[in-house]
Amino acid sequence: MTIWVALLRGINVGGRRLAMADVRDLFRAAGCDDVRTYVQSGNVVFHADATAEAETALAADLSRRIGEHCGYEVPVMLRTGEQLAATIEHCPYPTGGDPTRLVVSFATRPVEPADVEGALASAGPGEDLTFIGRDLYLWLPDGQGRSPLVQALAKRPAGREFTARNWRTVTTLAEWSAA
Repeated sequence: MTIWVALLRGINVGGRRLAMADVRDLFRAAGCDDVRTYVQSGNVVFHADATAEAETALAADLSRRIGEHCGYEVPVMLRTGEQLAATIEHCPYPTGGDPTRLVVSFATRPVEPADVEGALASAGPGEDLTFIGRDLYLWLPDGQGRSPLVQALAKRPAGREFTARNWRTVTTLAEWSAA
């Protein structure tokens, strides 16, 4: 069985409530085992028979189940435990400081220059971004709340799905998913 990390986009914000107990039940109904959730923002670690090659089908199935349950679309970004470990290993920014200042946006497909075009020009003082594969790393020395870079990235191209997690969440999920 493969250890997976699911990152649900857009839940428990803006009135879109979804209980983590319901999320765990939905994942179990999809055939997932050892389902654990971390905080209320849609972070799930689980085991499933699906291989990395079957990731797209698994993500679509989980998204469909969640959407049917709550009545709105919930994109699901998946990474294997190994892929999440690689995200940490390849981080281009210092990781020893405040973990809320370093953010990773997880995408459904590899990040292209056009996906972030113009965003860096909007960056606030000291803000930076780097993309590697499906991961977009953001260095936000003043946090996410009023970041011009985050606001510029929120205007993403149609058909592109991202969901962001701070470094504390990323490292916790990696610990939970370590084989």
